Amino acid sequence: MSLRSDAGGWAGRLKDHLVLRFGPDRVWQDVDNLALGADYLPQIFDNITDADAVLIVIGPHWLDKGQAGGKARLRNPKDVLRLEIQHALKKPSGVIPTLVGGAQMPKPGDLPRSIAPLVKRNGIALVDADWSRSMQLLFERLQDLARAARATEAAAIPTLSGILDSLDELQTRYFGRLSANNPAEAAAIARQVLRLLDNQMPNYPHNQTLQLFRGFFLKNLAMALRDSGDTPAFEANLELAAKTFETIRREAELHLANAYTGAAAIPMLHGEGPQALDLINRALTLAPNHPYALHDRKEIRRFFGL
Repeated sequence: MSLRSDAGGWAGRLKDHLVLRFGPDRVWQDVDNLALGADYLPQIFDNITDADAVLIVIGPHWLDKGQAGGKARLRNPKDVLRLEIQHALKKPSGVIPTLVGGAQMPKPGDLPRSIAPLVKRNGIALVDADWSRSMQLLFERLQDLARAARATEAAAIPTLSGILDSLDELQTRYFGRLSANNPAEAAAIARQVLRLLDNQMPNYPHNQTLQLFRGFFLKNLAMALRDSGDTPAFEANLELAAKTFETIRREAELHLANAYTGAAAIPMLHGEGPQALDLINRALTLAPNHPYALHDRKEIRRFFGL
């Protein structure tokens, strides 16, 4: 995966969700993952060529003009973003314009001819108020691309039940090694699990059990490294585990907030204003800035005089 954006906050949030499902080694962001001391353009082009999917993250200020004589950066033939897009568009598929922050798809006339075909690629809008649904739609697309890539390699896709059975077995082995005071072997099993998840989660990106296994085994790896006396690695992997669980929690809370907001319509239509308001308040407890819930709370209060 390659990412590029004028909207760092959205790109960082999106990267967290990508890493949860695909693993850190399968998500490449040009801003963060360039090797120091090496020419950056070959690195960018190689990663774009190898990627199953390239996400071009387009924020609300993507077409704002730069400082050089008021000339938009994309009009500069040497601009890195323009070169990235030109290279990505050589791919017959898998280039996804990804709109964030209410951005609109550019018009062909807004872009230089060399990158104007970007507007013909099937894009997706990530909506802050419905982020969990946006993630579902995005990862359905990415799952199809991952499975298509796997098909060209003639690699079989294991069943979900088979993967979960393997994970349960490895988890039992891990705790056996840890309780036997063999943290080095426990750490090796934890790394084996994380590699398995990196390989198989792209086929099942929505499965929350696999997501939780990633968080738990990052934590398990941290425990084994702690017992091995590797404090820096313990802290680093514990931080990765915390970030993983936080990403899962944010998705779950927004999904539940959406459910509470939708459920509030039922008592509202039955004339039960206080019950409807209670459900909306539960949604806002989870997602305080949820625009749909804020709108519905205002309407419920107005209609029922609450």
